[in-house]
Parts: sequence; structure tokens; C-alpha cells
Amino acid sequence: MQTFCFMKFHAFNALLLVVFSFLVSTPSTAKASFFSKEDLVVALGVEYVSLLERRGMVVYDGYQIFPIYSVDLFNPNLQLVGSSLNYRWRSENQGLTLRSRLNFDATNDSPLYETAEKEADRIRRKTTNEIEGFLEWRAFSQLELNANISQDIGAHGGTHAEVGTRIILGNFYKREGRGAMIQPAFFGYLGAATKNYNDYLYGLGAEGGISHYAYGFSISSPAVIDTFYPVFKVTRFGLIGDGNRSASFVRAEERDSWQILALAAFRIW
Repeated sequence: MQTFCFMKFHAFNALLLVVFSFLVSTPSTAKASFFSKEDLVVALGVEYVSLLERRGMVVYDGYQIFPIYSVDLFNPNLQLVGSSLNYRWRSENQGLTLRSRLNFDATNDSPLYETAEKEADRIRRKTTNEIEGFLEWRAFSQLELNANISQDIGAHGGTHAEVGTRIILGNFYKREGRGAMIQPAFFGYLGAATKNYNDYLYGLGAEGGISHYAYGFSISSPAVIDTFYPVFKVTRFGLIGDGNRSASFVRAEERDSWQILALAAFRIW
């Protein structure tokens, strides 16, 4: 419970920082068009994960069921989601999406409660924060190319990047003007990082460069939830590189694994 409260505290600090920066740097006419009372939206939900994973490594080998929330901050593209503040920009034809995120729970190695391993038996890294940027390009109607870069601003100063793709298998149960209720897809990506990033995450002996992979199957629901948050996902993931796979924080059974994720959320305001 202390971890959950800590996450909320830092998310609030992030919100204050970004809103203050916006207010002091933006003309009043632009602010009037950027914010709207009608675009204040609050959603609550629940998320299930079969285990906790971070950059290709199991960091807690037990399931978790989390309460989740999101708040559209008077703009459908500016969202507070859990312990992160997110901004989204889309081109007029919806082919290109750019995202930025302040993530104040970038460590992501502590369970909300114990379901399998004792928390005292795990490696616990120093809590840290990241600034992240995402690019999603719909090259064709069924093919999406994506990339992201993350810069640590807390514990170690390392940099991480990923490139990947999403192959959309179809759009089912469409809602007029809102998109499909069910959008299945295959996905895959490769991740790379600087050595100090991997030293922090994987431990002594880690190496810089390409460090992890993931692929799997997902179902999104673009009519009701941003495709950035699939409602169901099965992922195969693992570490790349002998140094990373044998680093001091990595157990043999944590180098490759599967994760199942499911979420449901409902608008309450």
C-alpha cells in the first residue's frame, strides 16, 4: 500500500510540473482552446498480469491484480494514468501518433502485494523516473511501425530504445465514428540500452546494446480504449546477450518467460 501511495504522490507532482510549465509558457488564447470542461473524463478499472516483467526480465514471478485509473485533464490527449502523465498528438489522417510520458514508477519491480515470492527474497532497485517518447506510424491499414526512447532522470542516467511492429488482423464490431470494439494483432519488438541502464536493471556483468526481445498476440478495443493499452495480451519475452543473461540480478528461470495481461476499465465521469 505504501508503494501505491508513493506512485500517486509522484504522479501529482508530475501533473503540477507540466501544468505549471504550460500555464507560464502558453498564450491565453491557446490555453482556452487546449482545455475544455467537457473533456474532463475519469475512468476506473482493474488489470491482471500473470507476472511482473521489465525490459525482457521477470522481476516478480507471481500474478498481480491492480486497481487502475485514468483522468483526461480537460483535454482528451492529456492524461494522468496511474503514476504517469501522458500527452498524445495525432496527425489529421490518424496515420502518425506521437506520445510523450513522464513515468514516475519506471522501476516497476515491486508487487502491490505478495502472491508467490516473498518480496524480501527479490532484488530491489533504487526507485527511479523516466521521460519517454513514442512514435507510431500506420504504414498501411494493417501494419503499424513503432519506436520509443526512454531517458532515466533518477537513479542512473541511462537510455533505452525499442523498435517494433504491430500487424493488425482485422477490425470487428465497429462503432460509427469510434472504431472497432475488437482489434486483434500480432506484435514484436527489440530493445537496446546503454550499459549503465542495463547495469541498473540486470546487475553486474550486463552489457550495452541490444538487450531484449518480445513478441505475441494482443486484442485492443479502439472504440473505447486507446490502442496503447491492449485489453488482452499474451507476450513471450527474454534477454539477449550473454552478459545480460548472466548478470548478477538475473536468475536462470527469469531470462525468458511468458506473460498474460487483461484489463477492463469503465468511465465514471
